[in-house]
Amino acid sequence: MNPRACAALVLALGPAAAACEAPRAPSTEPPSVVALDVALPVWELGRWTVTGFTETLRDELSAHNVRVVGHASPGQSVAVVNLGLYNNWRAIDVAVMRGGRAVFTGRVLIPDRTMPTLDKAAELVAAIVARGLAPSVDPAPGPPIEGRP
Repeated sequence: MNPRACAALVLALGPAAAACEAPRAPSTEPPSVVALDVALPVWELGRWTVTGFTETLRDELSAHNVRVVGHASPGQSVAVVNLGLYNNWRAIDVAVMRGGRAVFTGRVLIPDRTMPTLDKAAELVAAIVARGLAPSVDPAPGPPIEGRP
């Protein structure tokens, strides 16, 4: 390839490459462990919405040094994610349950429940879960989690 063409290509793509997010450095701390409890406010035929969101959330949590396990053992943290509320389908509520006590950690509002929107919301939910799992954080109790005993 022509050296001038290569130089022009590098100059043209340089700003785009610089704008990309730098990868996170691997953490030296052991990963936090959490089980996921993701649910819709009402039963729907099929679980593709919950399954798709859970898979995306698992990928996003790995970026925050959080390992997701299938079932919670006694004393283990559980992230409770409600994909919509009975009175507000645009809200995704997030709580972390430790020792049988659920603590509200955040809410994400979304414009719709399409899969691309839920995939982007999973990024925000992962950050909320990671923050809720941090040992030094003791969030203030929030509203009760709707639809959960």
